[in-house]
Amino acid sequence: MAKKRITTYLGPNKGLNVGKDHAFAYSGPIQISTSAVEHLAFNTGEYILVGEITVSANIKIADLGNGGITVFQIYFNGNEVLRLKVDGNEEDMPTALVVPILIPPVTDVSVTGISQYGSAAFDSCTSIIGRVHNA
Repeated sequence: MAKKRITTYLGPNKGLNVGKDHAFAYSGPIQISTSAVEHLAFNTGEYILVGEITVSANIKIADLGNGGITVFQIYFNGNEVLRLKVDGNEEDMPTALVVPILIPPVTDVSVTGISQYGSAAFDSCTSIIGRVHNA
């Protein structure tokens, strides 16, 4: 009998977890900064990942009405392919975005976030979930 590939969530990390035909990456809360902070970084295998990326604006957990603008940049092999802007309080914009994404085979993926605030009291999260298909 063949062994089943089971992927267990052990906590946030910057990598991609792949099990059977599903993949996921969860950054967990990341302290924001006024310079780029890495939220996710991983290399894909010889498969296509079809899924969605979710980004959330920076929020001050101790004061939930307090947040700010965060811009996320998504890179494939060092090239920026997508830029997303979310807002925790300042403008009339969504606090989180869910956007479809297709990641090609054998790709270095990096997601960074830049915020208008640089305080340890503020953090944001990023995730990528989807299905993997043979290339």
